[in-house]
Amino acid sequence: MPPVRNSNPSLPKISPRAARTAQQFHIDWSTITGSGRGGRIRERDILALVPSTLPAEPQPDAPGVLHPASGTRRTIAKRMLESVRQTAAVTLTTKVDASELATFRERLRSAATDVVPSYNDMLVRLVAGCLADFPQLNVVWHNDGIYVFDEVNIAVAVNTDAGLMVPVLNNADRLSLSEISVKTLELAQMARAGRLRGPQLSGGTFTVTNLGAFGIDLFTPIINRPQSAILGIGRIISEPVIRENEIVAGKTLSLSLTFDHQVIDGAPAAEWLQQLSARIVAPEPYL
Repeated sequence: MPPVRNSNPSLPKISPRAARTAQQFHIDWSTITGSGRGGRIRERDILALVPSTLPAEPQPDAPGVLHPASGTRRTIAKRMLESVRQTAAVTLTTKVDASELATFRERLRSAATDVVPSYNDMLVRLVAGCLADFPQLNVVWHNDGIYVFDEVNIAVAVNTDAGLMVPVLNNADRLSLSEISVKTLELAQMARAGRLRGPQLSGGTFTVTNLGAFGIDLFTPIINRPQSAILGIGRIISEPVIRENEIVAGKTLSLSLTFDHQVIDGAPAAEWLQQLSARIVAPEPYL
């Protein structure tokens, strides 16, 4: 087993993240000279020692047919596994009164002559504004420090026949709701037609993924590396809510926020989710 960090003054200096990665892959770092200042061992030094090939998987016990995965599917599988291995993921969940959000969209539907913003468009707009005002989740771990992005670039998960694609809305906090609706629709159509290119898939600082259309309430989204947080959105359902100590008919929305605890602590993540929830309850000033 690898030695414990700081257990012996004679051991090389190693970052906390590198030490955790070494523990995960059972790599003895005690004789390594790192690439950091003064030979400090960084995570990249540990990852360079991880075997590039893994033992062959055993043949499944039950009979079946192997369908080779597409390049897109293999990329998705690799990135999901990397995310699970390289992040200390924690998920917070909450339920929000979305009655006013539904009322606001109904007004937009009645007045609209062009594209009517979807609930997802509205939530992307609220998320972008919340990240601009409270940027503690618009961050990434970089060079043993917390790198705060100057831009709010929202990656929006899109389901396609080829697999999950995550095109990016650049500077989403500076876009109007109608602009988000048009751009999101355009990116989704391009994703499903296989016409997305590298620039449209890179530069995201935070991801939004929505399974509400499939009747899902809560789920555990996987962080879209190298980002540090992702918001999962469930369905909006009609159910009783309490307002001013009275039970009334309302609509609720469930949210699942997964964040990397290496970069973000639980309290700031909870406070951010609380701020977003308040904007969903009373959305009009932020839309």
